Amino acid sequence: QRRTLRALCDALVARLSDEEEQRIVQRHPDADEAHVRAFCRTSGSDLQLPEAVEEALATKTNADNQAEVSKLLDAMSSRAGMLAIFGTLTPFADLPLADRQRYFAGLQDSRFGLKRKIYLSLKNLIVPLAWTRDVRAVNPHNRGDDANSLWAAVGFEGPAPWSEVEAAAAAGGQAEHVYTMLNRT
Repeated sequence: QRRTLRALCDALVARLSDEEEQRIVQRHPDADEAHVRAFCRTSGSDLQLPEAVEEALATKTNADNQAEVSKLLDAMSSRAGMLAIFGTLTPFADLPLADRQRYFAGLQDSRFGLKRKIYLSLKNLIVPLAWTRDVRAVNPHNRGDDANSLWAAVGFEGPAPWSEVEAAAAAGGQAEHVYTMLNRT
């Protein structure tokens, strides 16, 4: 399952080819080139995305969703499962990157609702974790500790420090509240 999850993360957040990288750098001459290149060279594995997905599943989803994703990864790891989902006998992790991306993208427009659900479930589980976490410390392509290269490449400075958020809320006459859940399940 972990091998399949890693292959899936690397298909959804893939390192771009040198040609693609060069085209993007040329299309964005005003952007910080080091951050744009770091963005282009980053894969899901570089962001420790498979580990983040595992953690999110373990801590933020219920047992039914965990079991569903586990069964899906099992199916994508087997020849029979891949035949049923994608129409190929090769386990997902053994496919070349371009094939993984093509097969996965094909689920999006499938006439079968279950296949579209697989696409949305996995995409919505994996992609937000790539963009919402501050990965300065884990991304080997990050340029310096002062900025997250993924965010900087698209012009996002990152969230304001909590102390600034509290001060702005207090200045506006709004108290920030931290809510706790009564039922943690």
